[in-house]
Amino acid sequence: TVCDAIEYGLIMPSLFAYIHEVSGDSYGPAQVQQLFGAALSVFSATSFACKPLFGYAADHTRYSYVYLFSMSVAIIGNLLYAYAATAQSMWMVLAGRALSGIGCANSSLSFSHVSRTVPERSRTAVMTMLGMSFPIGLLLGPALNAFTAAVDMEVLGVRVNANNAPGLLIALVLFVLLVLVLALLKEPPPYNAHEHAPPPEGWLATVRAVGAEALRPAVFKCVYCIFLFNLYITTIEALVVPVTQHTFDFKPLQNSFVYLCTAVEVILFSMGVMAFSKRASDSGLVALACAVAVLSLLFAVRYWTYDMALWRFIVGEALCVAAIPFAFAPNRSRFSKLTRTSRLQGLLQSLMSSVASVGSIVGPLYLSATLGAPTAHGPIGRGTFVGLALLSGTLLTWELCALVCCRSAPRRRLAAAAADTSVAVPTAAHEPRGEVAAAAQPEQQQPLPLAAAEPSDGVPQPSSVGGTHSSVTV
Repeated sequence: TVCDAIEYGLIMPSLFAYIHEVSGDSYGPAQVQQLFGAALSVFSATSFACKPLFGYAADHTRYSYVYLFSMSVAIIGNLLYAYAATAQSMWMVLAGRALSGIGCANSSLSFSHVSRTVPERSRTAVMTMLGMSFPIGLLLGPALNAFTAAVDMEVLGVRVNANNAPGLLIALVLFVLLVLVLALLKEPPPYNAHEHAPPPEGWLATVRAVGAEALRPAVFKCVYCIFLFNLYITTIEALVVPVTQHTFDFKPLQNSFVYLCTAVEVILFSMGVMAFSKRASDSGLVALACAVAVLSLLFAVRYWTYDMALWRFIVGEALCVAAIPFAFAPNRSRFSKLTRTSRLQGLLQSLMSSVASVGSIVGPLYLSATLGAPTAHGPIGRGTFVGLALLSGTLLTWELCALVCCRSAPRRRLAAAAADTSVAVPTAAHEPRGEVAAAAQPEQQQPLPLAAAEPSDGVPQPSSVGGTHSSVTV
């Protein structure tokens, strides 16, 4: 995940200039802009398409094999991208970005690997660490750009400059990472019949099994959550530059500092999530994220205008970003707990990543449809913020209702069990004697078949009795 973020931070700043260099005088400004969009789109499209395939493969073979294939493809893609300037071929640029997108599709495997290897009590903290890796990579990307910007040499007949050096550097980083993965990666324990459902046979059975999981209300809530918050963050991210340029006349360097501060904020709040993940439930953390999101959006509706003071922008942006760490890792963690009996952990986690990609695609489109034209003193994107607040409020209501039901269900279950097993206390005149009393006594002392601990987040809690696996779902 860190490598994916570094690639994003390295390739993006130089991609447009590299297309100019490769195309030369063959294309006009409009065609260069179209090629730039195509290079971005082909990367996202191949990554989106291959995520479920890699997830399915990880469920049926070794993780190291999937990483070996995907990372090898990514290395070839980056080398092809770097060589495109020498060959003066735009097709190599596009093919290189497409192969790199295929390689980056393995990012979702880390979540399924954690689901199968990390105990549930520690899973939220570990997934938060995975979430922290992306902003850390975003910080490392610009730092490495300072190195690649000074490169100007020839290697094995290939001219290397500031535009194609990022491709070579990413290929080198991927090669080193691949060696480390093959040497150090521990395969998860195999699925077993005691803890997991029987494996689906064939594609049709797999599709039905995935559909059955996704249509469970608690699981569907996780899917809706990851879509909503990816829509939320990409909308806020895309809104920053138009607002700062029009309102404060920020230049690209100043906007880069805005994104730098947001990355640092995400890292700091993620550390807070790691600290509290063992004390608070996953659903409680997600509900907190929804509440912060609604509060930040209402703040933006009230205080964000095109003539606002800088402090209003800073407070609103900080509130919007603060919700993110409380949503992503806890939601991923509870999804893994809800689907833990499935033998399709890789496929399910990959499909979650695909849903996240859809949210990231819809976000900028939603912003362009609702933002409207800037004015001298008018509000900024009021329709944008109100729509996001309604979506976040819907999820918040759903989370709170689920939490209330989860807390009250064990009490209702205890009361019902007590009522079913209650025996009327006989009076002294009618007290049973002899064999009747002896037969009645064991029934009164029979323990209630209830879990000792209250389940959290509506997730099945396993209990082993005599070597058999059983669970209670709230």
